[in-house]
Amino acid sequence: GELASRSGLVWAHGIGGSCIADDARGLGMLLSQTASQCRVFRVDLRGHGRSAMMHDDARSFKQYKWSELACDLQSAAHSAFPRAFFGGEASGAAVALHAA
Repeated sequence: GELASRSGLVWAHGIGGSCIADDARGLGMLLSQTASQCRVFRVDLRGHGRSAMMHDDARSFKQYKWSELACDLQSAAHSAFPRAFFGGEASGAAVALHAA
């Protein structure tokens, strides 16, 4: 429907994970099956996978607070979809809850 064409799922991996690690475990394939019903945007959280360069030594551990990671997830969502739903695995689910 019209809502599905404008909205999508923004997915966050668990702690220490990445999109590539999720692919190796088969999670990427499961999420791609979901993509047949809605669009899925997978995110490497700050300091993980392809977002490792987002780590800021000057900010230390503070940049990994739930609220900070949730802001990153919200920014990614706004760049991908006019309306987003959040999901994740393990700590990624906690980030998704804070982002929602």
